[in-house]
Amino acid sequence: MLMWAAELPLAGDPFIDEHIVYAIVLVGLALAGAADTLGLGRWWSSTPLVRRYPVLK
Repeated sequence: MLMWAAELPLAGDPFIDEHIVYAIVLVGLALAGAADTLGLGRWWSSTPLVRRYPVLK
């Protein structure tokens, strides 16, 4: 939201702004568990630090 507000007055359409689209895509990837499939999520989950502090998962 801060990136969107930094461009006031708006130069384009405020409802289809690129920053809002990027934010929605990132939230969607996080909710879909993309880190386990496409990233380092499995490796990160198996580190001793994450096993000790599961909130880091």
